[in-house]
Amino acid sequence: MMDLNKLNPYQKEAVLDESPACLVNANVGSGKTTVLTAKVRYLCEQKGVAPKDLMVLTFTNKAANEIRERLENLTGKEEDLWFGTFHSVALRMLQTILPVEELGYTKEFQVCIPEEEMQMAQQLITEQNLQIKYKNRLKKRLDQSRQKSGRKPKDYGDDFERLCTLLEEEKKKQNKMTYEELILHTGQLLQSHPEIPRPLWLIIDEVQDCDQSQLDLLDSLMGKDSHLFAVGDPNQVIYSWRGSAFQIFFQLKNRYQARELSLPINYRSSGTILSAARRFLQNGSTLEGVKDEGGKVQIRKQYDPFQEAEDLAARIRELHMQGIPYHEIGILYRLQNQSALLEQVLTRNGIPVHVAVKEKMEDIPVVQWFFHVLRFCVNHSDTTSGVEALCNKTYGEGWTTKKALQQIRRWETDGTLPKNSPLFLGMVNVQEDVFVTEETDQLWEMFSLDRYLMPSRAGYQEDKACILGIFDAIRNKGNIREFLNDVALYGLPWMHNSENQKTENIVTGNYVTEKQSIEDLTAKYPINTAGYSAKGQKDSSREEEIDAVQLMTLHASKGLEFTCVFIIGVNDGLLPLRGTSFDQEEEERRLFFVGMTRAKEQLELSYYTSPDGYGILPGPGKYLKIFPKDLIEGLDEPKYAEGSAAEHLQAMKRQILQAREERTLQMPEEDFRTISPEIDVEKPDTDPCRHEEKEENPARSATNHTDTDSAANQPRVAHEKYGVGTVISENEDTIIIRFDDYGEKELLKMFTVLHPL
Repeated sequence: MMDLNKLNPYQKEAVLDESPACLVNANVGSGKTTVLTAKVRYLCEQKGVAPKDLMVLTFTNKAANEIRERLENLTGKEEDLWFGTFHSVALRMLQTILPVEELGYTKEFQVCIPEEEMQMAQQLITEQNLQIKYKNRLKKRLDQSRQKSGRKPKDYGDDFERLCTLLEEEKKKQNKMTYEELILHTGQLLQSHPEIPRPLWLIIDEVQDCDQSQLDLLDSLMGKDSHLFAVGDPNQVIYSWRGSAFQIFFQLKNRYQARELSLPINYRSSGTILSAARRFLQNGSTLEGVKDEGGKVQIRKQYDPFQEAEDLAARIRELHMQGIPYHEIGILYRLQNQSALLEQVLTRNGIPVHVAVKEKMEDIPVVQWFFHVLRFCVNHSDTTSGVEALCNKTYGEGWTTKKALQQIRRWETDGTLPKNSPLFLGMVNVQEDVFVTEETDQLWEMFSLDRYLMPSRAGYQEDKACILGIFDAIRNKGNIREFLNDVALYGLPWMHNSENQKTENIVTGNYVTEKQSIEDLTAKYPINTAGYSAKGQKDSSREEEIDAVQLMTLHASKGLEFTCVFIIGVNDGLLPLRGTSFDQEEEERRLFFVGMTRAKEQLELSYYTSPDGYGILPGPGKYLKIFPKDLIEGLDEPKYAEGSAAEHLQAMKRQILQAREERTLQMPEEDFRTISPEIDVEKPDTDPCRHEEKEENPARSATNHTDTDSAANQPRVAHEKYGVGTVISENEDTIIIRFDDYGEKELLKMFTVLHPL
C-alpha cells in the first residue's frame, strides 16, 4: 500500500484530486514522475479503479516504461494496461477495438517509417508519369496538404492534387498508415463510434508537447464519465517546430474547465542554479528549491571551440579524479554539429564519451534494405517495399524502379517469377511463421543472403551480424508484424554505442570462415538484444549504465540530470540562434532554461571570442548578461569591452598559465602532459622530402595557392581541426594561417597545436 506521507503537500494535493479535469504545472525537478505513478497507484489501490479503465499517454517509450516499472506491483495483465506513447496506444486501439475496416484497412496494417511515404510518392510519379514541379519541396507540400490551417496549398499548375489522391489510395491498397494517420484515424473512428468505451481516467505526461491532432484525439477519448489528469511544464515548450500546440495550458483549461495545480518545489538543482534559472522563467511561474545555495554559476571565456575542447578535457579529468563519475557530467550544445570536435578531442585525451544521437534506420544501410525485404514478405501488396528491396544497388538486384514494378505486376497477374533472382523468390514464398519457427541458418539460406551481402565485401561481417540480430529480435518478439511495427515506431531494438566504446562489434576486416557457426559469429560480433523482454519491450532495469561523459543537444537533454553541466557556445547567433519571430526567440529562451536546469550541483556556461560559423557574434551572448553578479563568477564583460585587444589576449594567456600551474600541482606529471601538451609553433626544416610531400597533389596546390611567390618561403603546417595551411604572419601572441580548406584564420599561439610539414 502506498504511503502518501512521503509526498510534499503540493504533490499530495495533485494525487488526491478527483476533479473531472486537472492540469498540474510541474516545474523542472519537482517529482513529476513520482506524482504520475502515485496517482495511478492511488486510483487503483484506494479508489478501486481497474487498471484497464486507465489510459496513461506519454511522448517517449522510455517515459512509459519508467512509469510501468514503478508500478510493477500493480494488479492487472499487461494486455489490459493502456500505457504507452500516443502513437503506440493509437496503433493498439486500431488493431484491437476500433473498426479500422471502415477506412479501407485491415487489422494487419503496417506503420510507415517517415521516408516510406516519399518513396511511395516517387514510385507513383514514375509509374503514373505524373508531372510534379519542384520535387525538392514535395515533402513540405504533402505535409501542408494535411494541415488543418484552412489555407489551400499553393497551386503550381502540376499533377500534385492527383498525386495526393493516388497516394491515399495506394496507402490503403498497401495497408499502411503514417504516424500522423495513426492519430487522425483513431480520433475519427472514436468520434463516429460513441458506443466504444472510453477510459475512466485519462492521464497525460508532458502535456505541453501535444500538437493539435493529439489534442483532438484527447477530445475523442474523453467520455461523459472520463477524468483528465495532465502534467506538464509550460516553461519546457521547446518543440513548436514539431507542431506543439500554442498556449496548451490555456487551451486545455478553457476546453475542460480544468482545475490548475502546481508542483513548484525543485529537488534537483542547487539554490544558486535555481536563482539563475528563474531569470528565464515565463508565464509568471515560480521555482522553489530545497537544496543548499551551492557554488556560483561559472562563466568561462574561450578563444574558439578547439581551445575549449582541450580545456574541457583537462577539467573533466580533474572532476573525475575528485570522484565524479563520467556519466554525471553533461556537455550541452545548441547544434548537433558541435559534437564532432568535442568527441574527437575528449577521446584523444582518454576520456570516454557518449554522443546522444538518435540513430535512424538509414544510418545502417543493410538494416534499411532488409527492413523492406521483410515488409514485402509479410505484405505482398506493399510494392513500395518490394521495389526498394529489389532496386538497392548494394544489397538488392540493382534494378531500375520501372523494371522492379514490371516484375512485381507480372507476378501479381500470372505468377511469373523473374529468372535468377533468389531474393524475389524468397520474398514471395517465405511464410510469416518461419521467422519464429525456423533456425537462423535456414532463414539465411531461404534468401540466399550470402549472394547479396557478398563475403568478399569489406563490411560483410558487420552486415551479417545486423541481419542475424534482426532474426533474433523477431524470434524474441514472437511475431514478425509486431516487430516491424515496433521498429517503425521506436527504431532498432538494440543499443548503439559511440565509436570509442565499441569493442568486439567493430569490424576487424578478418572474414568469417565457413566453419564458423551462426552462434560463433553473433558471439564475436554481437547485436545487443539484452535488455528486452520476450515480448520485445525495452527493460531499462537490465540495461547497464556506461560510465562516459554525455554529449548532447539542449533538445536531447530534456528529462535528464547531471551533477555537472557545461553549456557551451553561449554566443548570440548560436545560443540563442537568430529567430525570425518573437515566438522563436521565446522558445530559444525556454531551451536555455531547460539546459540550465539539468545541473544538480555545478553549472558552467561558456562563450567564444573567436567563434566558428557564419553569423555568430564574438563575446558573451545576451543570455549571460541577464544574471545578477552575485550569482555568477568569471564574467568580466565590461572590462573586456573597454580594454584593448592586446590586453584581452594577455589576460587570457595569464588565465591559461595559471590554470596549468594549478593542475601541475594537483596531478602527476605524466597526467599533466596528457591533458595539456606543450604548445609550440615549429618552423619548417630544410629537408627536401618535405617539398615532395607538399607537391603530392599538384592540382590541389594550384587551386588553393594563388599567391605562390609570396608563400613559397613560408612554413606549411598542419592543424588538427583545420588541416593543412601556410603561415602568413605571426607575432608574440597570434599567428595567421591560410588553410587550404578554410581560408585565413588568426589563432592564439597559446591555444594552438601545430605540426610542421
